[in-house]
Amino acid sequence: MSDNLAKVKELRELTGAGIQDCKTALSENNFDIEKSIEYLRKKGITKAAKKSSRDAAEGLAVIASNNSKACILEVNSETDFVAKNNEFINFCSEISKIALANNYNLETLLNAKINNSLIKDELVNLIAKIGENIKIRRIAYLENTNGIVANYIHNQQNENMGLYRDWETDRKSTRLNSSHSAKSRMPSSA
Repeated sequence: MSDNLAKVKELRELTGAGIQDCKTALSENNFDIEKSIEYLRKKGITKAAKKSSRDAAEGLAVIASNNSKACILEVNSETDFVAKNNEFINFCSEISKIALANNYNLETLLNAKINNSLIKDELVNLIAKIGENIKIRRIAYLENTNGIVANYIHNQQNENMGLYRDWETDRKSTRLNSSHSAKSRMPSSA
């Protein structure tokens, strides 16, 4: 394998950027990996800024919880395909856990750290990588100091997404009741 091709492969593995973007970044930066990473980061910010005006109406409602409190976070994307993307799902799941642990509002959540960088910066990287506008739209908390909070997730992408209820009972019963609540709200096909 040629040295240039090896560098393209290495840059692609480090950044997740497309092959052509990696080739361009390397050729613009004399095949210096570090400078190419910075070049791609700046290019990603530009791409994300261009996409920010596009409508993001699909996405996920993500839930993180402990026994007495839940954080419900809505993260929107342009298409439902992105909402099924593992990187998108993992990003949403991680930021919901961070929000729950720290009781952040939307602004403080965006300025919180994830993987040694700010969430808003990781969001820009995700937008550049996936190629769609993504917005963290809203955040809410549900707390039950006298009982527990549990969830049922209908058509879940992972264990942190779905409907929440709070009850003064055990977690298993709460999840079952949440399941019945969700199913009773579904339109009949008849």
